[in-house]
Amino acid sequence: MDRLENDDHRQRLQTFIIISVIAYFFWFSMMVPPPVQPAETVEDETTEKIDSEPSTTTIPEPVVEEEKPAAAVVTAQKVPSKKIDFNSESITSSINSTDGAISNLYLSNYSVLPKLTTWWGWIFGGMGGDWIPYEGGEENLSILTEEGGLVAVGRGDELVRDVYSIQKNTDGSIVAKTNVQGLSITKTYVKSEKTDLASEFMYDISIAIKNNSSEAISDVWIGIFDQMVGEAGRFSNDARPQFHVEDELYGTFGTMFSTSFLSVEDLQEDTVVESEPVWWGVGSRYFLVAVQPTETGLFRSVSTKKVTDEVYGSVSYISRPIAPSETRNIKLRGFAGPKQLDMLEPMGEEWTDSVEFGMFGFFSNVLLFLLKVIQAGFVNWGVSILLLTLIVKVIFFPLTQKAFMSGKKMQALQPKLKEIKEKYKDNQQLQAQETMKIFQEYGVSPLGGCLPTLIQIPVWFALYNVMLYSVELYDSSFLYLQDLTSVDPYGGLPIIYCGLMFIQQRMMPMANMDPAQQQVLKMMPFIFGIFMFTFPSGLVLYFSMNILLTIFQQWLIRVQFDEKELLESKLVKVEE
Repeated sequence: MDRLENDDHRQRLQTFIIISVIAYFFWFSMMVPPPVQPAETVEDETTEKIDSEPSTTTIPEPVVEEEKPAAAVVTAQKVPSKKIDFNSESITSSINSTDGAISNLYLSNYSVLPKLTTWWGWIFGGMGGDWIPYEGGEENLSILTEEGGLVAVGRGDELVRDVYSIQKNTDGSIVAKTNVQGLSITKTYVKSEKTDLASEFMYDISIAIKNNSSEAISDVWIGIFDQMVGEAGRFSNDARPQFHVEDELYGTFGTMFSTSFLSVEDLQEDTVVESEPVWWGVGSRYFLVAVQPTETGLFRSVSTKKVTDEVYGSVSYISRPIAPSETRNIKLRGFAGPKQLDMLEPMGEEWTDSVEFGMFGFFSNVLLFLLKVIQAGFVNWGVSILLLTLIVKVIFFPLTQKAFMSGKKMQALQPKLKEIKEKYKDNQQLQAQETMKIFQEYGVSPLGGCLPTLIQIPVWFALYNVMLYSVELYDSSFLYLQDLTSVDPYGGLPIIYCGLMFIQQRMMPMANMDPAQQQVLKMMPFIFGIFMFTFPSGLVLYFSMNILLTIFQQWLIRVQFDEKELLESKLVKVEE
């Protein structure tokens, strides 16, 4: 009767696991919306282009205009939007008169990821049209859309819009001015003159804000915003507000220790942090648009803010009220580019936190350094991932060897352990004492197979995060894969992984497992195989190479030692 009940329980467990995995796979293929491709920029018919000829006037510091009559402000708001190009070798962008801010920002050295269609998504979607695994991907990447702004100025819940006059000077700087909501605002944008690696993605921004009203103003904020759609997350490239306050990063995609803004619904209500920010802006998994004050004490708090429908950002409020007729001068350092550690490190440790390697960041930095060194010699990132996995496996070879040997020894001792269990089945205490005596006699520890594995866990997590969050792998190709940061649309790597895991599972000792554990273990290739169909292909490549090397190591042990040899020669008794 007990046997029938156990068989029934195992059958139910198998059915539950299969249904759960199929449901997950179906949800990922059908319910998760596809990545939103950047929309093509379409110029409005009413939009005019400002004459790009430079002005003869150079304005090194912001100059505040006198207050204009209210009627003039209303008229200015009806003037069609205008733009001035603000380009560099690595960036194509413009400054618009709508917000007096940089928008429509493209990175010249990065392309939009190709639109990807998996064969299982195509099948579940009804097989409409021809299956095209990769499509497009030649356009330059936009990290700040036409709806975005770097930087914006506002009061309370309002954003100063549609009132800026803009002008380009002979030194290449651009000045945007307005007079509205009781404020005279002058912004000056200059490309950074630094010579480090990040300078091509940096701006020096000066803002002068004059209070033209008769009362002190304390609700002025400066922020960065953009259009935000989709569901951000660990495998998504959608942008969300991000800011760093003291030692904490808000708006994360991978860690579980900070506030995240994964869905648009999370942004419906402002998240306010009453602390001075180090930097704030909007960022995605690989790219960041943010600003940092050049001195401390200028801002008192930071928060998310809704500008319009689907347009959100992060803003920081000035620290002290602006008195009547007072002009407040603020200098910012802006960054708009990839989250590349060697670019962010010179700007400060807080900037590198935007690359979300998690609690094992030290190991991630070391592994990324090794990966880049290998890539410098072999050019291809896919080959570099394979070689890095091999190097890590060689480093931990003695530990994994010890874990496998311990497992084999425990398997060889099973007959003796069963004898003790049967002999002292009515005396649990004596059974435990005799079991420990056997372990001591043959020099075996029941934790021998666990401790070497536990030591490697930080490195495994670190390598996982390197594969997931390193912008260096963005849009990188390998064999038939056009992008290692996206899933394998052909399913080749996940299928290989399933086969390799099945082989490894067959090589694992199961003699000391109960039937329920054995049933779950037999389901592992199927379960993990389904997950691999949803992981970025670079990760699956790493997992596949790692499990292939593990199989090879287990095979070496099986060839070198059989159970008889382990009992007769390798399990040497410890002399008393």
